[in-house]
Amino acid sequence: EFKKIIERLKEDEIETKPVVGKWSTRDVIAHISAWYWEFIKEIDSILANRPIINVPSGDDAFNERDVAARKDKKTKELVSEWEESFKSLIERVEVLTENDWSHTCQGYYWPDSTKITIQSLFSSYIDSQTSHEGEHAKQIFGKLHL
Repeated sequence: EFKKIIERLKEDEIETKPVVGKWSTRDVIAHISAWYWEFIKEIDSILANRPIINVPSGDDAFNERDVAARKDKKTKELVSEWEESFKSLIERVEVLTENDWSHTCQGYYWPDSTKITIQSLFSSYIDSQTSHEGEHAKQIFGKLHL
């Protein structure tokens, strides 16, 4: 769904039109790529009982920093990175065992004091029955009236 929407857009729509707050579609692509890479790191952190980005620094600082870090990349490079990050995340998730999914990250908790597991890392998407990019695809679709 996300890729189909990107393929329908003209270069200027991708580059300049705000679709999520001040972010353009280009920024959203950078954002999603950054998070896919981060999810891979977070999976490994949870399994090694190390803190993850959401605890304690939060998402907002990560989002701003990592989108800004990709500002100089060409759109084509961002799309390639997004595809590679998604593929890498899928490959990482596919090798997780049942025990890995339920492993509790010792000594760290979500802000609501619940245990951190790989399953809980992905729970908001499981509960909402959408994906990170699916949610942003809806936002782009709505803002650009596709």
